[in-house]
Amino acid sequence: MEKRDDDDVLFSAGKPKSFPWFYIPVIGFVAVLVFLYK
Repeated sequence: MEKRDDDDVLFSAGKPKSFPWFYIPVIGFVAVLVFLYK
């Protein structure tokens, strides 16, 4: 339950630890698109 609380807090606060989690795939996709466009 403590882990869930931590997750909730991280998600609510939107700390940087949760940012890279869903940011890495986005950056990768953008990089691929740019590479293809070039």
